[in-house]
Amino acid sequence: MAKILIIDDDELFCELLSSAFTDDGHEV
Repeated sequence: MAKILIIDDDELFCELLSSAFTDDGHEV
């Protein structure tokens, strides 16, 4: 699966970023 995702939903994008940050051990 490609690492580059085109997301047209801002809320989903924020959710994805938040998920990525928490997965890396950082809190948002």
